[in-house]
Amino acid sequence: MYFNKKMLLVTILAIIIPLMAVGYAALQQKLVISGTSHVDSNWQIEIISVTESDIVGDAKDKVAPSYTGTTAKFKVSLINPTDSITYNVKIKNLGTLDARIKKLNIDIGESDAIIYDVNLVKNDGTTVNLASNNEINQTNINNTKNTTLSPNEEQTVKLKVTFKEGYIGQPDENNSSNTIKMTIDYVQNFKDSNGEQILPSDERAYSIGDKVTFAGSDWYVIEDSPDTKDYVVLLKNYPLTVDEVYNYGQGHINRFTEAKIGEVTDTSGYGGIVYHSSETCGYINGKWNVPNCKISYDIADIKYVVDNYGHAINSNNYLKNINGYSIRLITLEELQTNLGYTNGLLINDNLNVPNFVHNYNYWTMSYFNSGTTYVVHNQGNIAPRNMNSSYDPTIRPVINLYKTAIE
Repeated sequence: MYFNKKMLLVTILAIIIPLMAVGYAALQQKLVISGTSHVDSNWQIEIISVTESDIVGDAKDKVAPSYTGTTAKFKVSLINPTDSITYNVKIKNLGTLDARIKKLNIDIGESDAIIYDVNLVKNDGTTVNLASNNEINQTNINNTKNTTLSPNEEQTVKLKVTFKEGYIGQPDENNSSNTIKMTIDYVQNFKDSNGEQILPSDERAYSIGDKVTFAGSDWYVIEDSPDTKDYVVLLKNYPLTVDEVYNYGQGHINRFTEAKIGEVTDTSGYGGIVYHSSETCGYINGKWNVPNCKISYDIADIKYVVDNYGHAINSNNYLKNINGYSIRLITLEELQTNLGYTNGLLINDNLNVPNFVHNYNYWTMSYFNSGTTYVVHNQGNIAPRNMNSSYDPTIRPVINLYKTAIE
């Protein structure tokens, strides 16, 4: 009997399981959720009006003031000293995105017969003086940076033009007119989820000693760069390797060293280097065959290497040309003015020099006299070295890098 009961139970399960499967199949149903997203914000900062006010004496429009979305123009006629007129240029945020002033520039001509006074009336009603009697207040201009302009809010530039009081005689042709040009750069006022302002990369501020990454290498800031600068001056953390020097100077650097002895006169601004090795070494199959092989330089060689290193890392126009250089070697002036050296020839006693400055021996681009160039020593001091000595310095480039390129 027990055997039959077991078989019956199995039979019933065999029947129920298919029925359950059928039941589940009957309850299947698709649920579809769809929708369309669209960004409806827009960017529209415009000049909406130009009006005259506070007309004094015989001042009048020579040409009626005009404006487009982003440009306002006027031309005024002044007859007598003290004649003046004020133009009110109203700016409005017609878009839906918060805006702020990134940069404000004023360029005033040199006529001593006509003077300008410029004020910015902010959206909260406060007035900031930007120029008085043609004297530009750069501090106030800088302080207008980050002045916000929310949607539907307005700002007004009040520009007063005056024929200088007490002016005697008639201005000559070159002095009878004066042109002012004012530009205001508005940018989106970026914010994070907490409402905190986010500055784009080109507006970040950097201080001496900050470390940044670029082109796969670490670099150190050697000159303070406030948010008003779009570039930063960097010293490479590690010197160029022997292989890098060869690659950037290929066809120009001597492949086999054995002393290039003789005094060299610096005429390039890069210094001159000539040093030698007691070992014989050569470039074979893409590598130097002696690990510590030294390359022989002269003035043209180091300039060639540095310039071509710059070309290699500047394929996307990352570097900015300042005073004729986008890439170079460090100068004695920078070491003394920016980096704590009180005397270029003495070991630093007050330990104000950051360690990254003297963690290697390397050449500067400042020469001491004919045939002798300053070298930074890893002990912490700077001293001139003869360019035909057997001393083994390295090349440590300095670049002017656009902040937008910093990783």
